Amino acid sequence: MLNLNLKRALAALLALVCVLSLAACGKNDTAVNDGDTVLVLGGRAIGSEEYNYFFQIQKSYMDGGDASYWTDNAEGIDKLKDDTLNSLAQFEAIKLLAAENGVTVSDEQKTENETALNDLISQQGEEAFNAMLAENYLTLDLYKEILNTLSLDGNLYTALAEKDALGVNSDELKAGMMEDYVRAMHILYADQATAQGILEEAQSCTDDEFYELAQSAEDPGMIGNTNGYVFTYGQMVEPFENATYELEVGETSGLVESDFGYHIIRRLELTEEYIDENYSELAANELMNAYYTYVDDYAAELAKEAQFTDLYDTFTVDTAASVEDTADTSDTSAAE
Repeated sequence: MLNLNLKRALAALLALVCVLSLAACGKNDTAVNDGDTVLVLGGRAIGSEEYNYFFQIQKSYMDGGDASYWTDNAEGIDKLKDDTLNSLAQFEAIKLLAAENGVTVSDEQKTENETALNDLISQQGEEAFNAMLAENYLTLDLYKEILNTLSLDGNLYTALAEKDALGVNSDELKAGMMEDYVRAMHILYADQATAQGILEEAQSCTDDEFYELAQSAEDPGMIGNTNGYVFTYGQMVEPFENATYELEVGETSGLVESDFGYHIIRRLELTEEYIDENYSELAANELMNAYYTYVDDYAAELAKEAQFTDLYDTFTVDTAASVEDTADTSDTSAAE
């Protein structure tokens, strides 16, 4: 199930992995820091290259690549920098929590990931690979560090779940689903005019027809997803969540705007029979969401204690590090 909240830093990092067609990478034993500290988080200095990557990811979420966005939303820079700090804190929280719980990347994972990385470089060529890193505001070391953290993320989740450390009570879970959960499908388009163009049809069609409309829309999580999404409070972006809970079963919303674009939401019936048939998947999703909360809470405390240098104030939508500067520091020979 797609979690539309996507508050965690790894949402952006997973998207990067898809772009670069690489599942994971081996551990990088040296901390990523170009010596030009922007802030200190969890006792670790965050250099300008690392900060700029997270800054650019959050900036793209806000402006969609349209520089004119900031003309009418100049105050948005404060949100941009807050979101960048939170993403960095979530990224750092995973590494610190992994260390606290004795979680590492296995030797087998390291070997598999190093092989995958070298294969990718061989297939694309060093020049093309370096260019791809530069286009994503990355150096090779930072790329390795990010991918290593993705591996840690999965291993940490497994370790905490096995230790019952996430506070999910299976005996109470089903009753809570019947009381607090909702089920919905949606049609998503980034462009408002496109969404508006099918709104009337979406509001008057059957559930099967609504599903078919969603297949040509822009949420990949709806492709082949005949059941829609089942969720509870705090698991989706706020506008989507609020609109769904306000609908009656079978009712369809108007256009609902979120950071992802424009949603048309159809609330579906959530029956006890449906929960029984899909309980294993729903319980796994609940456990994962408990893990998200666990990491986010830890990250929030890290963010509160962050220490900033003067360089932090120089980052604006106009002065962030250039692609060319990032490209100059990439060196695929480190992967050999």
